[in-house]
Formats: sequence, C-alpha cells, structure tokens
Amino acid sequence: MQLPAAFVVGVSHQATPSLAVVADLRRTYWKNMLGDARFSYRAEGGLFNGQALNAVLPLGFNNITSVTLGTEWSPNDQWTFRGGASHAVQQLVKDNNFSGTFPTLTRNHLVANASYLWQSQHEFTLGCTYAWTPPVHNPGNDIASIPPIKGRNYQVTPVISYRVAL
Repeated sequence: MQLPAAFVVGVSHQATPSLAVVADLRRTYWKNMLGDARFSYRAEGGLFNGQALNAVLPLGFNNITSVTLGTEWSPNDQWTFRGGASHAVQQLVKDNNFSGTFPTLTRNHLVANASYLWQSQHEFTLGCTYAWTPPVHNPGNDIASIPPIKGRNYQVTPVISYRVAL
C-alpha cells in the first residue's frame, strides 16, 4: 500500500543556542486513496456457480489537516530533550462510516524523548508517545443490519533507539 500525498509547510526557529522551536501544518489526502473499497467474487460450484458478486464498501475517509508544535532543548553537548504535540483538525473517518473493521486513527499526540550522546558517534534515545481521539460513532441503520458502534482509541508507544553515526 502506498501512503497518500501530503502537503507540509513548516517553520523552525533557533531561539537560543540550546533551544529550538518548530511548527508544521500538514494536509494529507486520504480521501482519494481510501474512498471506497471494491470487491468482486465469482462463485465456484454450488447453486450460484459462475455468478459474480460485486460489493462496494464505502469507507468515507476524509482528507485531514494537522498542526504540529515542538521544542528541543540541549543543555550541553551530550543531552537533548524534545517534546511536542499534534492535532488533526478533523477525524479521518466520518462518523456515519465508522466501522469496527476499519477503525479510526488517533487525532491527538503528545511526544517526549531524551537523547544522550556519548563519544562522538553513539546516541541512545528513550521516549514515549501518547495518542488519543474523541469518541467516534456510527448510529446504525433503520433495518438493523448494521448495529450502532462507538469507538475510542488510546495508544501509548514507548521508544528506545540506539544510533551509530559512521
């Protein structure tokens, strides 16, 4: 699967020799990439032998706009501390298209990490991301074939990395 096209505009400012701030505005074009899922099946054998079933599953993905803000502080040559937040202005999946099969993605992220550089080529980073989204719901339909669904998504992602610069 190929990621969708995105347009990003960002600015950064080195406020002091040890402090930098950044801001990004991103528009990601999910709607064209994940508009509708189309499936075709041909029966082999049985009562429906040779007949085709064509199905369209409307996913209802939106294009999303997100804002990201971050800061980086390096009190000395060995330590660097980073923190940031991002918020998607709209939900990726429209409420009336929400499905347990195709869950929504998180809209909000908080990120913090610390890096320690020892010697000149070795860096160790420890960090964590916390992500969440407001509840998304599908009210169901009138014929009771699609039940109402309500979903929330919380995510905690710890990160440990080691980098060697050659």
